Amino acid sequence: MRGVKLLGMAVTLVLYSMITGPHARVGFAQSDCAVLVQSGQSIQHAINNAAAGAVICLSPSTFKETIKIDKSLTLRGAGREDTTIKTEVSVLAVILIESDSDIEVKIMDLAITGFEQTNGIYVSGDGHATVTLSNLSISGNGSDGLSVNNFAQVNLVDSQISKNGADGVFLYEKTARVSIDNSQISDNLFWGLVVGGASQVSFINSVIASNRLGGLVMGDSANAQVQASIIKDNGIGYPCSQRDYSCNGIEIEGQAHLKMTNSTIKGSADWGIAALLRRCGYSSDYFIGQVIFQGTNKISDNNNMGKQDGKGNPGNHPFQNLLDGQVCLP
Repeated sequence: MRGVKLLGMAVTLVLYSMITGPHARVGFAQSDCAVLVQSGQSIQHAINNAAAGAVICLSPSTFKETIKIDKSLTLRGAGREDTTIKTEVSVLAVILIESDSDIEVKIMDLAITGFEQTNGIYVSGDGHATVTLSNLSISGNGSDGLSVNNFAQVNLVDSQISKNGADGVFLYEKTARVSIDNSQISDNLFWGLVVGGASQVSFINSVIASNRLGGLVMGDSANAQVQASIIKDNGIGYPCSQRDYSCNGIEIEGQAHLKMTNSTIKGSADWGIAALLRRCGYSSDYFIGQVIFQGTNKISDNNNMGKQDGKGNPGNHPFQNLLDGQVCLP
């Protein structure tokens, strides 16, 4: 009897596969998945044929392709240890999210890895894309892990961005907005987080660590809020050993505004936090923005290279009495 039942189940599954075609509509795995993409099938084909707002689920597999998303949808893997999207060619991004109209995109539970000069995820377009990224691993890409441009709004949650060939997260055009919560940006070749233009970032309960050239750099009229977070051990690349190069936990220039609340900066090669000013070792004064400290912040054990010895902690701030090389502000 057991053998007959198993045979019957096998026949049923074969018939189901024949009827549904290459991208099975899901009723037995996850009830909210419109399409299940199996190993060897095309994610882009599923996206192209999906209705706006569809939930596309990916099986445990490594999908070797690049994809473009220009409509509202959800892309869900089986977990970032089990589902990977990777490319072996040099393109703009492994996942390109771009639209001239307003779209809402959710990507979750997978790993994204690229190739030379390739971004992990690139969000752009003239529309106001709203993107939620959760439980992702974005690593091994030749360029930035996450690049957000124009008018996009991105929420990054419970994710790790590491070992990318440029910056971990890059915002540098128009009014892009990014919220980073309970995530880690680490071991990237340049900076952990770059914020420029008129873009805004909130960095909450997260970590920026062990990036080669520094932790967070801000410029232009950018705005950042760092709350309940840790910025540590940044500036471990070779350039940081050079006398005329500064690798700081936070570097701020132009008209940028920073608010730091209940957070920690430690273990930086040079300053824990510094503005681009002559008193901080730069060749010109190029900062007219503002830095605000709220709550209880800890800035210590920076200046690992010793290049700021004898400079104290210049500026109007509450960290005057620390060891040399912790804070340098107007």
